[in-house]
Amino acid sequence: MSLEDVTAGDSAPDEVNVVIEIPQGCGNKYEYDKDMGMLKLDRVQPTTMKQPYDYGFIPDTLSDDGDPLDALIVIEEPLYPNVVVPCRTVGVLKMIDDGDYDEKLICVAADDKQYDHVRSLEDLGEHFQKKIAHYFQHYKDLQNKEVEISGWGDVDEAHEITRTAISNHQSYTRHK
Repeated sequence: MSLEDVTAGDSAPDEVNVVIEIPQGCGNKYEYDKDMGMLKLDRVQPTTMKQPYDYGFIPDTLSDDGDPLDALIVIEEPLYPNVVVPCRTVGVLKMIDDGDYDEKLICVAADDKQYDHVRSLEDLGEHFQKKIAHYFQHYKDLQNKEVEISGWGDVDEAHEITRTAISNHQSYTRHK
């Protein structure tokens, strides 16, 4: 089985598969390259800011920015790139990145007992939201690209964004 065979998940949007692109603590930006079938270095981040949590995408989704739907996984230890993690979505960071809507789902690993109580953004605390918003507000500062944080959404909004991204992907693949 290859990454091309991984779906958004049988229980999506309640539980989604997230493919890790960037481990927490990493300063490089990797992106999955469909043509190559593997991760590719997109850029070395010019800031000293490191990825605060594991970052990846939900397969078989298509966001407004033309990429798969992004996801941040709140977990204690960094995961390896290309690992598929079944996750529970707890909310969404809504932002505009260089003029495009670019939502980031906030997730926890579905079987992580340490975060079993986390069902919403509120369960992660106010500081979590401030930290994540600060990171994404400033991670492109030295690239002269504008990022605007437009707010946070709850679980229901995150699920609706996921359903739409799955539908967008299905429509796109039907018309290819």
